[in-house]
Amino acid sequence: MSRQKIHAQVIRIGNPPFCLKSYRQCRGCFGWRNMIRAARSKAAWQDRPIKCLLTGLTLKIGGIPEDTDLITGGNTDAIQLKSRGFHKPGTIEETIDLLVKYQRDACLIAGGTDILPRHQGDGNRLTAGHLIDISGLGLDYIQNTDAGIHIGAATRINDLISSPVFSSEPYGVLAEAARVHSTHTIRNRATIGGNLCNASPCADLALPLLALDAYLVILGPNGKHLIDLESFFQGPNCTILEPDQMMQEILIPFTNHLALSGFLKLGRHQTKIDTAIVNVATRLSFKENDCIDARIVIGSAGPMVFRAKKAEALIKTGILDDDAINLAAGTAMQEASPLDDIRASAAYRKEMVAELVKESLKIIMKRSLS
Repeated sequence: MSRQKIHAQVIRIGNPPFCLKSYRQCRGCFGWRNMIRAARSKAAWQDRPIKCLLTGLTLKIGGIPEDTDLITGGNTDAIQLKSRGFHKPGTIEETIDLLVKYQRDACLIAGGTDILPRHQGDGNRLTAGHLIDISGLGLDYIQNTDAGIHIGAATRINDLISSPVFSSEPYGVLAEAARVHSTHTIRNRATIGGNLCNASPCADLALPLLALDAYLVILGPNGKHLIDLESFFQGPNCTILEPDQMMQEILIPFTNHLALSGFLKLGRHQTKIDTAIVNVATRLSFKENDCIDARIVIGSAGPMVFRAKKAEALIKTGILDDDAINLAAGTAMQEASPLDDIRASAAYRKEMVAELVKESLKIIMKRSLS
C-alpha cells in the first residue's frame, strides 16, 4: 500500500499520523491541510497513544494545554501554534526588541514547517511562549552584488529553484538540493533561513551552502556581524545564535576559478523528497586540468552537517582521476560517524557515504573533461 493510501486510511479512522520521529516523512507525502484536519479530529485530543501506520511508532499526544491549538494562519496555509503571545513586527528593529524582551521564551516563525516538532516538550506542551512572525520583514529576496549572492533568510525554497541566479555553475547546486528538499507544497512555505536554523544533521540546503563557502549575516542588539556557515552549527538542532539574535541573510561569495558542483541524496523512497539517509554536496575548482580546491560536504552521517576535510585534501592535489576519487571516497567514509535510526543503520550509512561521494566526484570529473 502506498504512503498516500496509508495516511488516507489514518484520516478515515480519525488517527493523525503524528509522531516525533516520523513527522517529516508524514508531512512530505500527506500535506498540511489533511494533517491539520487530522489533528483537529476528536481522536487526536483523547488522552491515549496514537500510532503512525507508516513507522509503527506511537506517541501519546493527549494532555495538550487549553491555550494551545493547531490553527491555519490568516493568509497562509502553514501551521501556526497558538501560544501566550503572537507578534508580527513591522521592522527588524521591532523584532530584535521582542527577542531581547522575551529571550528563550520567544521563537521566530516564517514558513512554520518545522515549528511543531521543534517546540514540543514533555507532554507535548509548547516550549516557546511567544511566536514572532518575521514573514513581513522583506527578507525574501535573491540579489547579485559585487560581494556575491545575497539570499534573504525568509526566501522560500521554491524561489531558489526558479531563480536564474542558481541556473549555472557552480551555484546551481543549491537549486539541485532545493528540488529534492520536500514536496512542492512544503517548498512554497519553507524558508532557507528556517532550514539552516533548524540545524538538522540532514538539512538539504546546508550542504550546498557549505560547499559554496557561504556566510551568514546575524543581527542582534549589538548590531550585525558576519560568520561562516561552518561555525554556525554546534550540534543537532543547535546553533551559535543567542536568544536575542536572528539571521538576516546568507551571502555566497563569487569564485575566481572554474568550479563545478553537484548534490546527491539517498532516501528511503524513489521520490527523494523525504528525510535523507545520506546526502552529499561537492564543489571542485579547476585551473587548467588540475583540481586546486575541493569541498566535500556530508549530511545524515554525524551530529551535524560536516566537511570531509581529509577527503578534500586528497582531491585538491592535482589531476582528478579514478584512483584519487576512490581514495577520497574511502577517506570520507572513515570521517563519517553516523548513528542507527529508523531509516538506516550506521554501517549502511557509512557505505553509502563512500558511494555517494564517489558518484558525485565522478560526475564532476566527466563534466570537467567536457
